Amino acid sequence: MALERLVCTWSVGSGGIGYTTFYGTQAGGAQPSFAAFWAGVKPYLNTGITVHIPNTGDVIDPTNGKKTGVWGSGTASDVVGTSPNQFSAPSGASIRWGTGAFVNGKNVHGRSYLVPLVVSAYGMDGKLLPSVATALQAAANSLWVSNGTVLRVWHRPVYTKPTDNTPPVLITPGSDYAINSCTVPTKVAILRTRRE
Repeated sequence: MALERLVCTWSVGSGGIGYTTFYGTQAGGAQPSFAAFWAGVKPYLNTGITVHIPNTGDVIDPTNGKKTGVWGSGTASDVVGTSPNQFSAPSGASIRWGTGAFVNGKNVHGRSYLVPLVVSAYGMDGKLLPSVATALQAAANSLWVSNGTVLRVWHRPVYTKPTDNTPPVLITPGSDYAINSCTVPTKVAILRTRRE
């Protein structure tokens, strides 16, 4: 089964460009629900931050990660933060997408990062305020529930490392799994790169 990739692009002013990537069996069909998701996030984004929701993206073969086509659906849109408060560029929240599946004895789960959030989203203990975590949890729940089993977590394929003129060889095919839970912890997420 092919996977469609939907990449939301963050414009963070001097912080540069960031990406939040989602996968689905019909990501194009789920595209309209992302506007509602980001609407639930924007109260905790600075007014200088814009998140672009595309209406096109790559179709990939999950077993080998190779691009097989392009999807297109819905209308592209931008969501702009509504908070005037300052933010710390590398810190924010994360969403853990559970699947209940196991590969090679390890639980398969995905993670989406919402970085950066404004400083007013944090309490004196350095964690997300419970009210903020609850609001982000509601947005994530709505995105997941409204799309049923469409949204997926992709367990990437494993290849050998290429040496000299020897191309990489597929060792373990990739696979994808339906999401069956999502959690927004109060622990702050710190990103090392805007591509995480």
